[in-house]
Amino acid sequence: MKIKDYSKGDEIEILELFKNSFNKDMSLSYWNWRYIKNPVNLQLIKLMYEEDSLIGHYAVSPMYFEIEGQKELAALSMTTMTHPSHSGKGIFKTLANNLYDYIFENYGIKLVYGFPNYNSHYGFLKNLQWVDVELISNFCLDSK
Repeated sequence: MKIKDYSKGDEIEILELFKNSFNKDMSLSYWNWRYIKNPVNLQLIKLMYEEDSLIGHYAVSPMYFEIEGQKELAALSMTTMTHPSHSGKGIFKTLANNLYDYIFENYGIKLVYGFPNYNSHYGFLKNLQWVDVELISNFCLDSK
């Protein structure tokens, strides 16, 4: 297995991995808006391949935060994906650690934060040393 940085053109494979991972589609326009046209114009995306097949993806979206009165680069944890045929192999943990090392060393990012779903929450705590700052309640209002 090999890890590489996102390159223009990889989005087609990424959208296919999204479909295989979550059984739903993500539009190319949404993907471009969320991952390419971020507030800092940096694409912080790591991909894992087995031979020529994309089997894993992890991305963070950079943005500025004020930390102790200073403008600092931070990152919002985004979509984690592992092809269903490769689950349980530690792909997410490997990609996340690789991406965190990269962004800390190359961009001085001091904070990664996120809102993991129920399936991801435990993995962030156990495998990546994340800590819960606060649990956020979920609310829903039926607009009808």
